Amino acid sequence: MKYKCSNGHENYAAALPERCPVCGSSLLRVLSDGGAAARAGGAGAPGGGGFAPPGAVFQSAGAPPVMTPEAPARRRRPLWWLAVCGAAALAGLGVLGGLLYLVLWHKDTDGKMAAVAGKYEDAVGVVILAGQRNGQAFSTPMATAWAVGAREFVSNGHVAKPVAEALSNGWGAFIVLNKHPERKFRVTEARVHPRFNQRLVSIEGKEPAVPAYDIGLLRVDEPVPNRFRVAPDWKLRKVDSGCRVAYLGFPMENMVGEGVDARNPVANMQSGIITSTTDWWLAKAPFEKSLLLAHNLAATGGASGSPIFNADGEVVGVLSAGNMTLQLNVETGQLTRTPSAVLINYAQRIDLLRDIYPDYPR
Repeated sequence: MKYKCSNGHENYAAALPERCPVCGSSLLRVLSDGGAAARAGGAGAPGGGGFAPPGAVFQSAGAPPVMTPEAPARRRRPLWWLAVCGAAALAGLGVLGGLLYLVLWHKDTDGKMAAVAGKYEDAVGVVILAGQRNGQAFSTPMATAWAVGAREFVSNGHVAKPVAEALSNGWGAFIVLNKHPERKFRVTEARVHPRFNQRLVSIEGKEPAVPAYDIGLLRVDEPVPNRFRVAPDWKLRKVDSGCRVAYLGFPMENMVGEGVDARNPVANMQSGIITSTTDWWLAKAPFEKSLLLAHNLAATGGASGSPIFNADGEVVGVLSAGNMTLQLNVETGQLTRTPSAVLINYAQRIDLLRDIYPDYPR
């Protein structure tokens, strides 16, 4: 049999000895008996023969054995349990990562808007009318336009219409790019939406809250260096109250220094949200008729025609009108317009451009 003493010495013997032959310890433990009979007074009852059961420890020769229970086997988890735990951990990490992404995305929306303004700074310009009036030369910055095609700029109908009239009178119209005064484009053609200035009334007999279909297209003589992208229809369908937007343009009316140096124009950026999407009479309407975008982007005369874009740099609307108050100058008797403190202004939804621009993205 194989046995082991209390000091750890292992040995083999036909019968269990009284003491360990190595150290003399009388505390012996049978590891395997091999079917051999233990010594008398050793493995069995006192004074008897019998077998020494495995795991028995003897206190001394001739003494009854003291059994030491073996440690219970550790229960192993089934593999499916490990798989479930792993899947739950991955799902938790996914949810946490998604929430973190949303938080960081919303937190950095202003940064994205600023990046868009930088990327498309040379895709927006100030519209200037120039010519002779009563024998005097004049050059007047009037509005904002932005590039949508190789030679096409978008602005408002109330901008494109006087440009068309100026061209028919032999005057000139130009677009000077933001921060790039060396890039000047001569306007060769102005197109207005066919329904601009047409009389519209609601079922109550009311006219639109702001001029409807106020969008125009200006064609220039040379290719432009950069152009904005237009938001696809599926994104336009998601534009609603609370959507973050911004514009890049040239507000000028009643501003210090007239708001812009036409010889070296620098555009202003404003960011905010869409406050509502309605029809021309500020009523709820289906997507096909919700062509008026209300927003809280600060604006005044000169910002007309500015591109209103989302955080992806896609144009969703064209700034066209605002809430104004009239102030009377008691010294001159003149009325001047001042933006309303309510800060709700308006834009035409960009897909109106489809009616006058054949290359509008499909």
